[in-house]
Amino acid sequence: MSEKKKETQSHAMLVGGFSPFTKGHDENVKQMKEDGHTSINVFTTQSSRRPISAEKKVDYIQTAVGPDVHVDSTTTPLHAAAQLYSSGKRGKLVVYGGSDRSSIADRIRDYNNKESKHGFYNFDSVEYRQVGGERKEGAKGLAGISGSAARKAKNAKELKKFLPKSLHSRADEIFKDLKEETNPTAFFLIGGPGSGKDFVLKNTFAK
Repeated sequence: MSEKKKETQSHAMLVGGFSPFTKGHDENVKQMKEDGHTSINVFTTQSSRRPISAEKKVDYIQTAVGPDVHVDSTTTPLHAAAQLYSSGKRGKLVVYGGSDRSSIADRIRDYNNKESKHGFYNFDSVEYRQVGGERKEGAKGLAGISGSAARKAKNAKELKKFLPKSLHSRADEIFKDLKEETNPTAFFLIGGPGSGKDFVLKNTFAK
């Protein structure tokens, strides 16, 4: 009886940049649902390299996966695990992803029951579940679908090839977000005396 209770207290987690949320990501969520976890959780990270804001990504992902999946933003997978634990999740944590994401589970496992700057979590176990075949650029089917490939789409129609059907109605919006330039957070200008630094600065910030 105790073993059955322990098994049902399992929490599935998918973490990624999701710029954009693709068919491959959607397949992970479908598998998470089929595996019958206590909770299903998707966390999107954000950085200056990602063309879509965390708020918009949460909105897009929620549209794709439905209301029965918890979607939130995070800083790193370690922060995501801490967020789950602080929300009251206990038992087993199962990290889902493609063939290139097993290291995420390893990293989370390394910090299990250890206080650090990302926060604290202590799950009974941390496991990894691979969904799909070996991922590589140019592969056929879901193995070849990636965010980087989707970002190369020339228009919204082409982008739909990478998106789950639930997001096809928002393809134009997502395509526009992907093409928006992100502002740099810092400028580094190096040059000797008389090299024209003042001229470059003046003309750069004038724009």
